[in-house]
Amino acid sequence: MLRQIYLLLQSVVSGNAITATFGGSRSRELSIASALAVTSSPTPSSEVDVSALETLGLQIINSGSGALSGFEIQVKSNSNADWISLFSQAGSYTAPPLGSPLKGTSGDLTTLAGGTDGWLLLEVGFYSKVRFVLTSAAGTTITILGNGKALTLLPA
Repeated sequence: MLRQIYLLLQSVVSGNAITATFGGSRSRELSIASALAVTSSPTPSSEVDVSALETLGLQIINSGSGALSGFEIQVKSNSNADWISLFSQAGSYTAPPLGSPLKGTSGDLTTLAGGTDGWLLLEVGFYSKVRFVLTSAAGTTITILGNGKALTLLPA
């Protein structure tokens, strides 16, 4: 496991902080879902390993004609843990509670209209994996693209 982490990340010591880097960069581009067919049954995106990330910025593109009827963010605190639902209600996206890992959104993602896109910024430093569970009563096609900022660790 440690060898895998070493191969994926290069650690750069800067002052008293250790910053995970990806090929010399402090961020990495992610393609979480590409033309995902979303139906009235809950449709999960791919799982994304966020264990070396601090923040995750996402663009959600609804290229179909149907609106979403559900957008849920699920996380795992450990790779062996069960999925936990963080956000799934409209109010979660339009007015996240103080101290929430959800730092901002373009609006209510649970009803993202066909032919439009939205965005969100999520703090993921406490989680191992993240995924998105989508529904659309009329059916639609969703692409989720993102960028993750590398985690900066301070020594004990």
